[in-house]
Amino acid sequence: MITADLLTAIGRVIKPHGVAGEMSIQFTVDSPADTVEAAECLIFDIDGIFVPFFPDTVRPRGSESLLVKLDGIDSDTDAAQFSGKTVYALTDRLPDEDEEDELDPDNLYAGQLAGFEAFDADTPIGTITDIDDTTENVLFIVENAEGSRILVPVADEFISGIDIDNRKIYFSLPEGILDL
Repeated sequence: MITADLLTAIGRVIKPHGVAGEMSIQFTVDSPADTVEAAECLIFDIDGIFVPFFPDTVRPRGSESLLVKLDGIDSDTDAAQFSGKTVYALTDRLPDEDEEDELDPDNLYAGQLAGFEAFDADTPIGTITDIDDTTENVLFIVENAEGSRILVPVADEFISGIDIDNRKIYFSLPEGILDL
């Protein structure tokens, strides 16, 4: 079984491209094509389960994007179901890169924090498994030890610190927000 601690977020599906199941994916890694080749499969959170999909075709679209057709995804309707989803890869399959060099503390994107442990002050609340950007208010999806999902707003005023080396993010959340 694939669990969040084995994964690294490497990008996000932007939208379907054409009618044959191809999709445009924006990557957060330095060399997307090499990363996809090394990873062998791309992993998506489908209804709370991490599911691997194997790339059928991969072609460049700019320096940070690729057009990817996944095996078994054969129409624009199938591809549309992936729009907005975070793309993961197994961390141990990724090309060797110093993770500290990948994450610029002055220029982080919410999607790059998937896999980070989340804390409210010093109290652990879970692990960031995904980002929900389907609404105007972007949310971190945090899975706690019991497997429940907690939604935390992606807002600078709630983030009190980020420890890139130890993959931890600290929040200062308003009282009661974790009970929603």
